[in-house]
Amino acid sequence: MPLCLFSQKQDNVWVFGYRYYEDSLANGIFFTFDDSLKITYEPKPMDFANTSACISDSSGNLMLYSNGCYIETADGETVPGSNQLNYPSSMYNIFCADGVGYNASHSMIAVSDPKSEDRIHFFHYPITTTSKNLLHTFVNMTENNGQGQTIFKNIPIILDTISPDGLHAVKHGNGRDWWIVAAKFQSDKYYLIQLTPEGISVRSQVIGEPALSGAGGQLVFSPDGSKLARFNTRDDLRIFDFDRCAGTLSNPVYIPIQDDADNEFYAGLAWSADGRYLYCGEI
Repeated sequence: MPLCLFSQKQDNVWVFGYRYYEDSLANGIFFTFDDSLKITYEPKPMDFANTSACISDSSGNLMLYSNGCYIETADGETVPGSNQLNYPSSMYNIFCADGVGYNASHSMIAVSDPKSEDRIHFFHYPITTTSKNLLHTFVNMTENNGQGQTIFKNIPIILDTISPDGLHAVKHGNGRDWWIVAAKFQSDKYYLIQLTPEGISVRSQVIGEPALSGAGGQLVFSPDGSKLARFNTRDDLRIFDFDRCAGTLSNPVYIPIQDDADNEFYAGLAWSADGRYLYCGEI
């Protein structure tokens, strides 16, 4: 499932697929959101399982995308130095070594640097038996004749277990910086990462009902960034107010959902365009 972001047209193209077999035609699916949705299939070297992070420039042109194992340009070329993302990890050894793609939903996101849209930050976490530290990988697209170069990769910025509810990003209230949010595994603790022209800072906040099951779900900001919703099949729904200037959560609301979905594996969230409605789905 693609994990893209919203800001101008940087989420204009979503890239994903699902290919476990050589004869599958489901890899290299592109959703392009211009005046209307256009869906195309373009065979690319990269295979996808569940992880997908993608970013376009401010004009809506695709720049980079990743399957959690490495990073490609819009031309399908591997960005030098980007191999072995999330390495070492048990998931990497299972899925990336065979070229299938990392198999962790919502575990990676890409945002542009506040100084330049040609400087791309990837935030991601590996699935291992002992930890899920949040990692940072940085690509400069002005290097290598405009094809990009990985400046560094897999640098830990949070040394803690990260919930499989995933990551999401929203613009700071100043319209320049970014907030990236992640939840601690089996707790009521949230990490808020701020990306500014000066670098990265991390703060944490304990708030609301703890999510203790460890089931995978999704964290999603409302279109205007004033709300953050969190949902998975076993811990149900949480909604917070979010201050995009201070980077703080408040007014937690817990909504238990009475259903028979506790044995389901996947859950997702989507806000309506006006932020009035929130849709929760389980399969």
